[in-house]
Amino acid sequence: MPQNASRIYNELIKFGSQYSQWSDVRHLGVMAWMMVGMIATGSVNLTKWLSHINTKALIAQSTQRQLSRWLNNPRINPAKLYSPVIKELIAKWKEPEIYLSFDTSQLWEEYSMIRLCVVHQGRALPLCWRAKYRTKI
Repeated sequence: MPQNASRIYNELIKFGSQYSQWSDVRHLGVMAWMMVGMIATGSVNLTKWLSHINTKALIAQSTQRQLSRWLNNPRINPAKLYSPVIKELIAKWKEPEIYLSFDTSQLWEEYSMIRLCVVHQGRALPLCWRAKYRTKI
């Protein structure tokens, strides 16, 4: 594991606990390690993250299962955790204008993703999104 991974993890823990209330603090830790993996690899592939995640698991497959369980955990409500971060960003907005971006993506004519984002310093920060699966008739 790269040395700066622990530093990034600690900053993410500090940031993540600052705005959102976690029902289980372990959820925040797993999310922070997933973000470290995503930042380090530039990928959303769980297996690519494994070498950047500090875990007690003895085999990589156990860590991958832990990440997968986190992603599918019904007790974790992304909107409840994410909305305080966005509210804080907008409350501290200093620029005289705000730019919004409306983005749609479609995969294989089955999956649709619609996002409304605030554009800030060249980045699109999602305000709300909807993912939809279209069944074929």
